[in-house]
This record gives sequence, structure tokens and C-alpha cells, in this order.
Amino acid sequence: MGKWSNWKPLDDTSIYYYIESIIDSPNGFEVILANSNPKIKNDNQRVKIYFDGWVDAFRYTDEGLRLELWNKLDKKHETKFRSKKNFFKVENSEYLKWIDKESLWYIDAMKPTHYVIMDNECVLDIVATYEPTVELIKKTERNLTSKRAFFAMFDFLSKYHEKTGKHYEIGNLLSEISLLSDDSSKIVDSEIWKAWLKSTEKIKNKIIY
Repeated sequence: MGKWSNWKPLDDTSIYYYIESIIDSPNGFEVILANSNPKIKNDNQRVKIYFDGWVDAFRYTDEGLRLELWNKLDKKHETKFRSKKNFFKVENSEYLKWIDKESLWYIDAMKPTHYVIMDNECVLDIVATYEPTVELIKKTERNLTSKRAFFAMFDFLSKYHEKTGKHYEIGNLLSEISLLSDDSSKIVDSEIWKAWLKSTEKIKNKIIY
């Protein structure tokens, strides 16, 4: 089980969050948490925890499969230890020991940290050798970027293409805008990307109800 302690990446720990999304990409590892209590009036409704690069390991588990962990925590620290708290660090954990053994004791020399982000529905374990950055996201900052909007459009067209019998026209379009990497500026046809940026800028300047 290891030695658990409260991790305080935020100055304000009065808000209890739930994990909204997890993104693992070559650009980094990102966890977005949202305020679980809409009655709390706070502009900082979301938190972004960002590891700028690779993390050594992560594990996402439904809370129903971590009942033994919760029972051990409650017995050792009392329920209030984890009640309404999201962020923890664990020293000498079983997860770290397992990773160390699997890596033939390589990872231990890197002095990794075991972070745990927990809500009422899941437990997220993260092992990294560096601290993440933590950013409060205000409501006004939750607009889709051009990059994320492009991913959303590509995902929608791909699923529609599969569902409707793979129309030639849609398939041809998808092949032209296929991503070569997670960097959406690198597509097969760079002129399409330029046209996409012009379209997103046009829509940004419109009032949409």
C-alpha cells in the first residue's frame, strides 16, 4: 500500500473535482478535472494537470475495482483522509515496486513519484520523474481551439463514413486530410489546413446562439 499523503497542487482545496478527460499523446500527458458541485460558484470550474512529456506509467481503474484500497485507507487514516480530496502522493507503493521490477530495477534510479488522482468513480495512478504543471481553467477558456475542432471534425467524418457504407467522396476527403501525427498542422494537403484556419477564424468572429 505504501505511505499515502495529501498532494496539494492547488492553493484552494475546498472544491471536489471529478476526472473529465485524460489525454496521452507524444506532446504530453493531460488530465482535466471539473468541479463536481455546481452549487459552488467559482470561475475556476476546471483544473488542467499537465505533464510536459512522457510519463513512465499510468493506470485508470473504476472505483468498484479498488474497494480493497479504499478499505485499507479508511482503516489506516479514517474516512476523512480521502473524503472530498482528489490529490495524493504515495511513497514505496506496490505499483512503484511492480514497475521497478518490470523495468529490471531501472526506474528506481530515476527517483519517480507516484501520483494518485481520485474521485468518486475512479482512481488514476501516474508515475513520473518530474512535477506536472497545474493550471486553473476559467469558463471563458474552454472554447475549442482550431486544432481540437479539426480533430472533432475528422472524428465525426470518420465515424459517419463507417456507418453509412463508406461513400467514395467522404473517403477521398478523409484521405486528403488524414493526420500524419498528433500535430494537426501536418496533414497530407497543407492547403486544406490553411483553409481550415481561415474558416475557424471566420466563425470565431460570428455570434452563434
